Order: sequence, then C-alpha cells, then structure tokens
Amino acid sequence: MNDQTQTRTPAPEQDYGTWRRARDGEWVVMAPRGVFVTAEERYNGTVEVQSKSGKRRTVRIGRYGAAFDVDGVAMAYGHTTDWGVCDDCGRRGRLTFMHDYSSGLPGFACDRCGSMATFG
Repeated sequence: MNDQTQTRTPAPEQDYGTWRRARDGEWVVMAPRGVFVTAEERYNGTVEVQSKSGKRRTVRIGRYGAAFDVDGVAMAYGHTTDWGVCDDCGRRGRLTFMHDYSSGLPGFACDRCGSMATFG
C-alpha cells in the first residue's frame, strides 16, 4: 500500500461564469465570487458567461449570493437582471435589454409580446 498523500493543485481561477438552473427554474450564473465582486466594482455589474457550446456573452448581474466552496474555490450564484416577469402578458422568462425607439430610454422588452418596461 502506498502511504504517499496526493496533493491537488488548485485550478486557476476562471474569469467567467457558467449557466446553472436554480430550483425555481431561473437560470443563474455560477462563477468564482471574485468575478462578481470585480464586475460590481469595475464593469458596472456585467460578467461574461460561457455556455456548454463554448460561446460567451455578457450579462448584467443584479445580485449574487453567499460564497460556497467547490474544490477549494469560493463560488457564488449570480442572478441576472434580464430575467423576470412581463407586466403585460405575465410570461416568466427572458427579457431583452434594449432602448425604447420613441423615448430612447433603456429598458427590457418581453421576448413574447414585445412590451417594453423602462427603468431609470
């Protein structure tokens, strides 16, 4: 029997997140907690998220949860601000960030009915 203990080299910390499905059905971003902290301080809350296909896109994180340990790395779940419930049709799902054509104000448009909800 071999008495040597194996030591694991920690994986290099990634600078992007990956998609995970939460218990309530919402898609959340799982990333090292430092990614969310840095995004909040430097990048106006935006982080890169990589899908299974390898394609990356940038999303805005509205809030992130407490850290939990995964193989020695402090990870957290981030909740995007472009996911919600449409006020007009009641659909729960993806809302697309865009600018209102008539007023020029930024907001989210429902992918189903096209209703626009502006924010300040």
